[in-house]
Amino acid sequence: MEVFFFGFASALALVAIAVYRVVPVEQRDAIQQFLLGRFLKPGTEIVAAPPPPPPTPARPPVRYGNILPIEAETDPSDSPDIFEFPETYEPSLPYEDFNRRLIIFDIALGGGAPYPLYSTRISDEPIRISGSQDYLRRLIKEQFRPTYAVLLDATGLFAATSARLEWDPLFFSPITQVLLAIPEAHRPVVVSVTNAAQHSLKQQLTFIRYGFEDYQFDTKFLSDRGRLNAMSLALLFDRFLGAADKWMWFSRARLQHEIVSRDRASSALAQQLREDAEREQREALRLQENREQDDSYETFAELFGVTNPARGAAA
Repeated sequence: MEVFFFGFASALALVAIAVYRVVPVEQRDAIQQFLLGRFLKPGTEIVAAPPPPPPTPARPPVRYGNILPIEAETDPSDSPDIFEFPETYEPSLPYEDFNRRLIIFDIALGGGAPYPLYSTRISDEPIRISGSQDYLRRLIKEQFRPTYAVLLDATGLFAATSARLEWDPLFFSPITQVLLAIPEAHRPVVVSVTNAAQHSLKQQLTFIRYGFEDYQFDTKFLSDRGRLNAMSLALLFDRFLGAADKWMWFSRARLQHEIVSRDRASSALAQQLREDAEREQREALRLQENREQDDSYETFAELFGVTNPARGAAA
C-alpha cells in the first residue's frame, strides 16, 4: 500500500511539474500562491523571490583606425558581375585619357539601366548611364568595389572637368594634374553624378575601397582660398590608393597637418637656398673686387716700373 501511495504521489508530482512548465510565466506566481495558501496558516505572507539580474553584456573589443577596416572582407569576390575594362590603346588626347575610367551617372526617376553593366564600346567619351539610386549602389557594390577603388563624386566635379577638357584641350587644373599622373591601371573608377543636387545624395566625395568602410570627404579641405589645392588632392589619392595602414589612419586633420608640415619644410628649404645664394653672391663679389685690385696694381707697376710685391714674394 505504501509503495502504491508513493508511486501515485511521484506520478502526480511529475504531472504537476509538466503542467507548471506549460503555464505562462506571468501566471506561475498566482498558481504558486494558490497552492501554498492551501497549506499556510491564515495571515502568512508569501514573499516572491526577486528576478535574477540581467546578464552583463560583454564589452566589445577596441577597434583602431580613423577609417575602420571590415574584418570579413579579406579576399575580393569572384562574382561574374565584376566589370572588366577592355584593353585599349595609348591615349592621344588629355580628354580621352581623363575619361578612361570615368562613368557619368544621371539619376533617373523610376526605372534604371540594365544590370549588369558591360563595356560595349571603346571611344574617347566617358561611359554614360542612368538609373535609380538603388541601381547606383548595386553597380558600385557588386561590379566595381571588389576589384577597383571607387570614387563616388556626388558633386559632378569630374564630369564638369571632362566637359571642360572637351572644349579646351589645354585646360589644366589640380584634378587633371593629379588624376592623369596616376597610371591608368592604378586609377580609381570615378562615378560622377551629374544631378545629385535634386536627390538625397550628399554633395561630397565618397571614397570606396574594398576591406574598409566608405569614407565621405568634404571638398573644402582640398581648397586653398576657394580653389582646389593640387598638393592636398595628390596626398588624398596617394593615401586612398596606397598601403592599407596609411588609408586606415587617414583623416582631414592628418591631411592638414601634413600639408602645413610640408609647407613649412618647403619654406625653410627656400629660405636656406636664398641664404646660400646670397652667401655665394657675396663671395663672388669679394673675389671680383680682389681680382680688380690685382689688375689695377699690375697696370700701375707696368706704367711706373714698380715690381709687384705679391709676385716678388711668390718668386
